[in-house]
Amino acid sequence: MGSDPLRYRQWAPQWPTRPTLVLIHGLFGDMESWPSLIPEALRLGFGVLCIELPCHGESPSGLTDFDQVVAAVAETLTRAARGPLVLVGHSMGAAIATRVARRIDPAQLRSLLLISPAGCGSDINQSFVDGMLSADDNRALEHEIGKLTVVPFGLDEAYLDAYRARLTAQRAALVRLCAGVSANGVQKVDILPDLEELACPITVIHGREDRIIPWQHTLNIPPRAALHLPSRVGHIPYEEAPALVHEIIDRLWGQTPYGV
Repeated sequence: MGSDPLRYRQWAPQWPTRPTLVLIHGLFGDMESWPSLIPEALRLGFGVLCIELPCHGESPSGLTDFDQVVAAVAETLTRAARGPLVLVGHSMGAAIATRVARRIDPAQLRSLLLISPAGCGSDINQSFVDGMLSADDNRALEHEIGKLTVVPFGLDEAYLDAYRARLTAQRAALVRLCAGVSANGVQKVDILPDLEELACPITVIHGREDRIIPWQHTLNIPPRAALHLPSRVGHIPYEEAPALVHEIIDRLWGQTPYGV
């Protein structure tokens, strides 16, 4: 896959009419970030292409420039994806998905689903980003992870040990990547012009109790986009409100570009 490949896992569609969901995780995530969505997507007959971003998980790529990461994801789709696609991105991954959507064949792009997207407003909870980067023990890491959801995950020590070890090993690269995305509580990426240019259907899901990115940012998206704002949900709606997200995904497969 070239000099700086991205890791991915791929499952072919089980129903010939269903597109492939391209899953792009958020900052500090990895390919394991979709524990309930992937099985449900496969049950519904979708194909799945799950991408691991540079400096995350076990990725061999050390890219830290946001635009280069976008280009690497787009290249992965060119090489690995066949047939119609639905791009699904979470948080920073949603901003990446939007930029990637501008780079691929419009005839291949069935729909764009953005979950808790970055890039739709200016402010961000910088303390979360900085806290994740600097967490030097399991309690500090657990405290930051607890900001992601309304009801905290139950995390055991083995999980926290492994997660913290990975963050420590990737810290220098993650600091560089994060610096290109936000600084001093201000987001540096703006995807609103990109959303205005896209012809495909756009759906946005953002929890009303998100403590990382304010849900009010999604009020800036194009008016033709579908917007879902579930209550009692934080930054990870696909785990906190899985039934809603699965229902929305099930409806996306039949969508066609605007004007078609």
